Amino acid sequence: MKDTESAVWDPEKAYRQVRGSNRRLLAFIVMVILLGAAWIGINLENMQEYGDAGLKDVKSFAEADRKLQESGFEPFTEATQYSDKWERLYREREILGHTTAYCELEGADGKNGWLRLHYLFEEDGGTNSRKPGVVFQDILKKMKRKYGEPEEYSGMFTTYYIWSPDKHTSVIAGYLTTGCPMLCYEYELEEKGEI
Repeated sequence: MKDTESAVWDPEKAYRQVRGSNRRLLAFIVMVILLGAAWIGINLENMQEYGDAGLKDVKSFAEADRKLQESGFEPFTEATQYSDKWERLYREREILGHTTAYCELEGADGKNGWLRLHYLFEEDGGTNSRKPGVVFQDILKKMKRKYGEPEEYSGMFTTYYIWSPDKHTSVIAGYLTTGCPMLCYEYELEEKGEI
């Protein structure tokens, strides 16, 4: 008798099973959507142009210049050699959602070698060095989000904010006496075992 009862189809039981599996499927779909949204958000943040241009591991000024041009930097001066360094200017580009007035690459190869990628921005409206404008405040906010809280150095006319992502890299944000924001990435080439 028991075997016969267990063999009889129970529509209510079947409905509960289907309904339970639908809930699990719906929960799985929601989880996939949330994970996908998080992944997209992380990648959009990583795609933000912070201006470091991937120069962290380059070995020379020439390699840095080539890498910048490959990533879309358009030079408007020739690379110029001075007694102690190389220098080249590049046309404006968008960094951190703001258009630069110019970009400059400086560097010295060999012992105590270094690279400096420097951006100057134009500030919206009339500002001065005593009160940073909205462009600088936005840049500072985005850099804090990426690198955390910086060290702050106040001078007579301006304030600089410095981050040290690693022992060979410094990131500096500040604004000039004219009120124009600047952002600079400095890389030490010494002690990398590559020179």
